[in-house]
Amino acid sequence: MHRPQLSIAISLGLLLASWPASPTLADACRPIEAKACTLWLRGESAPRASASCSDEAWSRHLTFEQPKRFSDSDKDGWAETVLSFRFPPEAGCGCVFFRIHYAENSTRHSAHIGNSATNNGFGGDAGTVPTLNYAEAHMGGPSLMLFSGGAPGERVRDTLDPFAHHDTDLLLKLPDMEGRTLEIEVCDQSFAFAVAGSDGPALQGSLETPLHRHSFVVNARSRIYAAFNRVIRDKNGAPNQGRVGSGVERVEFFLSP
Repeated sequence: MHRPQLSIAISLGLLLASWPASPTLADACRPIEAKACTLWLRGESAPRASASCSDEAWSRHLTFEQPKRFSDSDKDGWAETVLSFRFPPEAGCGCVFFRIHYAENSTRHSAHIGNSATNNGFGGDAGTVPTLNYAEAHMGGPSLMLFSGGAPGERVRDTLDPFAHHDTDLLLKLPDMEGRTLEIEVCDQSFAFAVAGSDGPALQGSLETPLHRHSFVVNARSRIYAAFNRVIRDKNGAPNQGRVGSGVERVEFFLSP
């Protein structure tokens, strides 16, 4: 089995992305910052979603998977939510960008992004029969972890340690996240992130798998799922294996070309 061809870069510097400029009417995938969807998961007015989560043209490709949009399965005061995004060709959307604000340090499963509705953290698609699209990334406590997907029936070995048993592409311990922001951009075969706070420069990195296509798949047949303060599975109910987290106070996101 060929090992995936990866391009990984981690550096100190500016944030990986800035909010786009004002769109034209036909450019549904370039909302201005005020038109990004904002979710409040902690605080007096939480949980709630901004009007742009349903009013903007790009938001028709967004689905809130929880029956009431939000839940709090462990009753800890940190609201949980699960989202999914479609990428129909006519919309011209090819990426999804998240800005995740932490009010406290990340605990357990505070943020989770995946290609599969059965992703539940730590790779392997929850032990289900592997499909082509099951890459996932999550904040596990203080660590950002990225796991490959692969061809049907194939597990991708750890690219950092060839003797490992899991499909880990990245395991990076981040600084304390209280008061910091984590930005993530997911595109086809591309994952980029940045961490910033008011007290110093940003840590940023990116990973691409253009040849063997073991990273995120973004096309008309795929979906991207995202969960905050919990894991994606089971998206319509309680988090699989009680995998919840805390720390995420607010999330802003939009689709982009």
